[in-house]
Amino acid sequence: AVQGSEDRGTGRDAAFSLYADLSRRAGDADLIVWPEGTVPGDALTRGEMNQLAREIGTPILAGMIESAPDGTLRNTLRLFPETPGAPIYTKRQIVPFGEVFPARAGLGPVFERYGVNYADFVAGKTPGVFDVGGKTTVGTAICYESAFLYVARDAVRAGADVLIFVTSDQTFEK
Repeated sequence: AVQGSEDRGTGRDAAFSLYADLSRRAGDADLIVWPEGTVPGDALTRGEMNQLAREIGTPILAGMIESAPDGTLRNTLRLFPETPGAPIYTKRQIVPFGEVFPARAGLGPVFERYGVNYADFVAGKTPGVFDVGGKTTVGTAICYESAFLYVARDAVRAGADVLIFVTSDQTFEK
């Protein structure tokens, strides 16, 4: 696991560069794990992640914030290098008043006053399970989900041999 200890609001390029450098220095590993929400899940970043994982010869499980065409956000995990049909894990248990804001229609101005100027996150529906190079099957959960046993249970029932929980107190910002 690599942890960059970057400051809140670290820009995309600085965060990617920091984690890429830490990954290159990781040595001989079966899997490298980046924290929750490390970089955006856009096509450019995913391309760079695929290239990095191939360069170092080690799969990377990375936390990403992804924007959907409808403007909603997703807190996801992806395994790189990506393969056709590879799963994407979307956080299932999202944080009230952190990732989703109840009664936003009426309380929107109050939320905005306190810096909530982003869309609600959308919860995923399926367990996070990744085949890591045919060696093991990893079940995943993101941060707050560690308090909800069903997330880990569902991953094990879906075939996970090992559970990995990622978290981060920083949030990627543009």
